Amino acid sequence: MNGFTKLTRKINNDLLRFIIVFLSLIISYYIFISLKISASLIEFISNLTAQKAVYILNLLDFQTNYYSNLIFNNYFSIRVGFGCEGTEPIALFTSAIIASKSKLSSKIIGIGIGTLILTFWNDLRVIILFMIGNNSQKMFDLAHNDLFPFLSLIISIGLYLLWLKQIKKN
Repeated sequence: MNGFTKLTRKINNDLLRFIIVFLSLIISYYIFISLKISASLIEFISNLTAQKAVYILNLLDFQTNYYSNLIFNNYFSIRVGFGCEGTEPIALFTSAIIASKSKLSSKIIGIGIGTLILTFWNDLRVIILFMIGNNSQKMFDLAHNDLFPFLSLIISIGLYLLWLKQIKKN
């Protein structure tokens, strides 16, 4: 029974540490995002996301253009603003990795690969949303407000779980 009690305390302490670090990082992210100094960073990421989306959409013959973070053609337009630029899933994923017990090198590699994957996902999401909106406002609203936020959360958590599985192997 004594060994079981020690194991339970260790698990509880590790879980408590994870929760405190994770929540502290997420709260810090939202505080930073709410500050004026972050506005130019969010604007830069939003503009870059719009530029990449327009490039791909034009390859797909959607005849789009952009101005700042606005993507448009003759039929539809969307603005890539906060929440659409993809930093929230990255913050969630990064916070979970930092809060986990593992080697620093595993964390750096995981954050790097995960950030690339989540950035790619977000770019794809913006492109697909424009394509949907170009054809149906009703479907756009459903995809934008319900489906894609859920998928972004699932992908972030899934990447974190894959990372956890990978570090447990090593």
